[in-house]
Amino acid sequence: MSEYYTNFKIRPVMHFRRGLKYRRYDRPSKPYNYHTSIKDVVQKLNLDAEETKITRKSCIATSKKKPTMENASEVSKYKSFNIRLAAWLGLKIVIFITCITCFLYQSIQFYKQYSSYPTKTSTIITNLEMYTPPAITFCDRNPIFRTKFCAEYQDLCEKPNDLTKFCQFEPQFCKGNLSNLMIPKFGYFTRSKKEKIGNIIWQLLLNSSEDKSRLFQGKYFPNYQITFAYDQESKSVVKCLSSNLHISSKSETKIKFFRLSNGEKKSVYEVRLSPEYEELFFPWLAHQVFFAIHSPFVSINPFKDGRAMKPGYVYNINIRVEEEHLLPHPYQTNCTDYEAMWKKNNRTGPRSQQMCREMCQKNYSNLCYGCEKTLTMFENIEKMCSPLKKQHCQYEYKMILWKIREECRKKCKVECLRLKYPSTIEERAYESYPSDDLDQSDRKSHLIDDSIFYRREYTIVAVYIRDSEMTIISHDPLYSAGDLFSHIGGLIGCWLGISVWALTNIMEGTVLMAANWMKKFEKKKQKISDIVFYPTDIKPYQK
Repeated sequence: MSEYYTNFKIRPVMHFRRGLKYRRYDRPSKPYNYHTSIKDVVQKLNLDAEETKITRKSCIATSKKKPTMENASEVSKYKSFNIRLAAWLGLKIVIFITCITCFLYQSIQFYKQYSSYPTKTSTIITNLEMYTPPAITFCDRNPIFRTKFCAEYQDLCEKPNDLTKFCQFEPQFCKGNLSNLMIPKFGYFTRSKKEKIGNIIWQLLLNSSEDKSRLFQGKYFPNYQITFAYDQESKSVVKCLSSNLHISSKSETKIKFFRLSNGEKKSVYEVRLSPEYEELFFPWLAHQVFFAIHSPFVSINPFKDGRAMKPGYVYNINIRVEEEHLLPHPYQTNCTDYEAMWKKNNRTGPRSQQMCREMCQKNYSNLCYGCEKTLTMFENIEKMCSPLKKQHCQYEYKMILWKIREECRKKCKVECLRLKYPSTIEERAYESYPSDDLDQSDRKSHLIDDSIFYRREYTIVAVYIRDSEMTIISHDPLYSAGDLFSHIGGLIGCWLGISVWALTNIMEGTVLMAANWMKKFEKKKQKISDIVFYPTDIKPYQK
């Protein structure tokens, strides 16, 4: 029995951090002898406990001994190594924080720019195959012929008070017999001024609002519409003629095909005007006719944004077709698709930003004055406020309506499709013979006969397209979803140095570290379960 328990020992195991522990590492090599007495077992346990106590004291005493020179050098090396390790770790932390800060700053700045939905502009020049023709507007300052007015209202006309000087300033009136020369009493070379003339002109304009002006000759002015504009210089409302105008129309614009051979030009409009300069109602005005080329969905005042025409001249107008495509909200262009809204509202409403603002002004004017006032172009003269009368609106009511009008105008965004027609105008006086004054295309035109070129007061207007190229300006999103991913990925790779390969290595290392930690945790639990502690101050079964 004593031989059997000689192999059964409990020996101390010294651990650097955990202190002194006791492990049972020998197992009995022989089967358990049930005939062993309890007294022998207790005696053996007490002896082993005494040995363990002595061994533990000796280990503690050894650990408290003063270090030698070799131990001191090793400790100093260990300390210097720890210092270098801490310095390197601190440097890496500073670099990492700096990179993280730069990455976050640039990411936030990029996100601010991305969230503002910026756009980029691209210009494409393509062949012109189909196009929307422009609108053209002519305005005639002459409300009525001077001779006709003076024949009907003789009390409102008189001869010039200084005929010689009058002929020097206005030579177009001084042709032929001057004995019957009469001019309206505007105070211009007349002894008196009649305020009644303005009322008569306004009434004549109302009565003849549906009549086509005598200014236009021939039948080559298709789909014309009578409009009205206010002339600031003459202080009067003037009748105009517009072609292909769709500011309040329910009809679609006609799309034309463009097919030309080399060297040819596509005719858009050909108009002959017969301004009788000696019949000017306002003698002091230098020009009688004004014209403008514009978008079919935009109203215009040719007296402000147009060009004056001279009698006896040929105007060759070469236009180009341009389209500008914008983006709706939330992009910076913030446009409105008026064409889609027009179709959705049963083909009613504005079709451009300018007409949207005009409608705001029209509603404001109707509510405040009861008539239409200060519009760019008037379609119905009967709804127009008379320029001879002053309209009044209560101040408080006017300010409320003014605020409503301004809020209405703010809602009028730019149209998503802009039609532009930049033009170059060639103005030249023609000679008495058609072969000398017009080019080949003008002579081939069936608009007029050759006899008109012997009268220098005629004016010829030819609008055409010579260039077969169309310019398309597009506003596209500056950043797409792919650009956002690429930009953020580039910032991560630049400041953090994280590539796909590095990211997989980091993930792999993280998984391995977690697995090792789990294994160590399991081993630690196993070690704790295998440790046997024996108290040193209690001796069981000892008498």
